[in-house]
Amino acid sequence: EVFATLAGLSITQLRDVDTLELGSGHSRPLTLAHWRALGTLVGCGSLPMLESLDIEGYDCGGKGVVLLAAGLRRCGLPSLCNLRFASLNIGDQAAAALAAALTIRAVPALLSIHLDDNQIGDVGMLALVPALRQLPLTTLNMGGNQIGDQGLAALIAQPMAGVFESLESLDLCRNRITDAGCAALTSALRSGALPALQQVDLREDDDTDGGPAHEEIFAARAGLELA
Repeated sequence: EVFATLAGLSITQLRDVDTLELGSGHSRPLTLAHWRALGTLVGCGSLPMLESLDIEGYDCGGKGVVLLAAGLRRCGLPSLCNLRFASLNIGDQAAAALAAALTIRAVPALLSIHLDDNQIGDVGMLALVPALRQLPLTTLNMGGNQIGDQGLAALIAQPMAGVFESLESLDLCRNRITDAGCAALTSALRSGALPALQQVDLREDDDTDGGPAHEEIFAARAGLELA
């Protein structure tokens, strides 16, 4: 009931809800009790129609995501298309917990993942990569984290056949990716990987042009634009 009140819905309406926008960034701050209730609802299959889950703002982020992931592992969100956890500062440990829950069984319809500004480094990225590579994603946004060349290399490692074949947008700006990481993505694109990619951003600072190595990415694929 507490969670239903936070969401501005009745308990009955929660079963039919298709969008949830929560967290202090949406003027609906979450406590650990709210996260636990959300995890319970997910684990009990009580949100079968949910298509978009958007949580923004530092609201017990790491511990909260772990609680939600536990529910996701128990049941899943069969209709979820968009998952956004922004500015939650979840870190590597919670990212690993989330990775274990993001299976094709749990989220078969998931197309868009936004995990921007969450203090996720290479350790968290390496945990997430197996999950990300088996999902039919069209959008992956992990800007504003601490991901380096190692995390990017794992994301685009061979073999790429059947991996990210529908990915249209890859945003890893404001991380720690160097010219070597840019060169790795350039090479992957030239080999035919990421065939649907239309937008990309690996710049360390979104106020700069990224330098020659970043520009080479766009030379490797005609029509590619900045994400």
